[in-house]
Amino acid sequence: AGVSGSDRVVVTFSSWQTGGAPGGTSPYGSVQDTWLQVDIGVGFGLSAPNPHYWGNAAGDTDQGNSPPNILVNPTDEIWIRTHPTTPLNRSPVFDACDINKDSLSNPTDQIYVRTHPTTPLNCVKMIIR
Repeated sequence: AGVSGSDRVVVTFSSWQTGGAPGGTSPYGSVQDTWLQVDIGVGFGLSAPNPHYWGNAAGDTDQGNSPPNILVNPTDEIWIRTHPTTPLNRSPVFDACDINKDSLSNPTDQIYVRTHPTTPLNCVKMIIR
């Protein structure tokens, strides 16, 4: 159950597996560089389905984006470089600089961003409603 007896829905994405990128991890998963639309329906007490969106732009740190583009570029790499973590000061799970989610923001994350840049022609676009 959720807070105050509310319903809780847990959405889990398989987003990292061994192999590929520097450091032994690579974002091959169910939601990568795209949006997933989930319609919360009348079974949750709504009068009509309510769409919700979850997106993933692998390597994006939410820095330097210009709507509607979610770009992975040197701005993200620099953000990671200036916000490092160590085994003695690990990244929390929500740290956008920890691209491979190994609890460290380090050169492995920088290399991923450097080798997976996007442009306005191939990037994930923001959903603006």
